[in-house]
Amino acid sequence: MKKIIFMALLLGGLFYAKQTQAWNYGSGEQTGYIEAVQQEGFVWKNYHIFIKSSTDASQADKYCVHRNETKLIEGLKNASKTNKRITIEYNSMWYILSNLGRCGGDTIKDFSISEI
Repeated sequence: MKKIIFMALLLGGLFYAKQTQAWNYGSGEQTGYIEAVQQEGFVWKNYHIFIKSSTDASQADKYCVHRNETKLIEGLKNASKTNKRITIEYNSMWYILSNLGRCGGDTIKDFSISEI
């Protein structure tokens, strides 16, 4: 009986995951400087943004921006060229069955120029 209940819950969870395709398992903000804006991918070329907490930091965190977010991409490119400090808002996404053409992991949803 326990196996039947477990299988029903597992199949129900997979069906739900297939319908939603993604789970947002977190969100947050980061403030720093854009080190690079790169377009990567074999078929679906999304943008990866690398952000350092300070200009002399050696490590950068990697975020993704979907290729259709053209206004967001252009704004991030402009902020990168001017070397201004920005604050990004991001979601952490996990795709269950298919990640084709999507941004998995930390995805930028918005940013603002930080005034210090």
